[in-house]
Amino acid sequence: MPRQELSVAGYDIIISGTSEWLIDAVCEFFGGPNAPNMTDGRDRLEVHVEANEAPVDHTVGRAPDHREGPVRCWYDDPLLHLAHDLGASATATESGISIGVDVTNPLQPQMRHLLFSALSWWLDRKRTLLLHAALISRRELGLLILGPSGAGKSTLAYAAHRAGWAVHSDDLVVIRATSSPTGYGVPKPLSIDRALLPAAVHRSGAEQLDQRSRVRISSEMLSRQSTPIGALVVLGHSDADGSIVTRPDSLAAIAEGFLEAHRPESMKRQLPTIAKLASLPAYELLHDRKPSARVDSAAALLESITATVSESQ
Repeated sequence: MPRQELSVAGYDIIISGTSEWLIDAVCEFFGGPNAPNMTDGRDRLEVHVEANEAPVDHTVGRAPDHREGPVRCWYDDPLLHLAHDLGASATATESGISIGVDVTNPLQPQMRHLLFSALSWWLDRKRTLLLHAALISRRELGLLILGPSGAGKSTLAYAAHRAGWAVHSDDLVVIRATSSPTGYGVPKPLSIDRALLPAAVHRSGAEQLDQRSRVRISSEMLSRQSTPIGALVVLGHSDADGSIVTRPDSLAAIAEGFLEAHRPESMKRQLPTIAKLASLPAYELLHDRKPSARVDSAAALLESITATVSESQ
């Protein structure tokens, strides 16, 4: 049976499946099949994927315990059962995740939603926090970028990349339980609005579009290194020029990005890490209302945040 091995955030991921193209789809979620293999006996997660052969469902006749967007969740410790509205399902255990996808429906959203939910649950049990967030760094300063879908995390990540920052992720960030918050990105491809790209990229004719008609940029541009997190940036949109507002509700933004926040036992496990994050300096960055000005505005606002953080240290 074909398989692929890679490493993300210090965890070894062993991917197997009934076909190469399904394995490639899982690899893309974790940053692509070219992610470096650093297997050395650390914590290991095995992911198995099949087409049109869903994992055994032990939840017939029982209402889900929780719904997260298109994913229904049943918690039967030490198991997690998931069902996607597009027909896929998954079962997660302490050692692995088994996924059955419906190939008659779009594959990417099934994979992303199920893997996000299952990975969040699996890492939580390892006392590791997975957030729907972005992560950038420069000169030993890591910024954790928080905000719901559509808030502009990818826009800010792209602006940071053009301004010389290292981009670790625009979507999923792993926070390891250490003495100070340390972040790793899940380096999946970056997707941004076509209107934000330089004219040269438009002329290249090499654009790949995702399901939201955004341009996909290779994960090869992303950093796979960890970074200490020195501040939080909570995103929003302005009705005028881009601006920065101090003292946002960073705790609410962190909880919003944590899929397991609705479970008291998960919040109890993650409370020390969440408290450390919430104690960091936090800024609310409001994107410029004009798309054509948004990237340059965001880059300038990042410089202001960097200067403020440096002065306070």
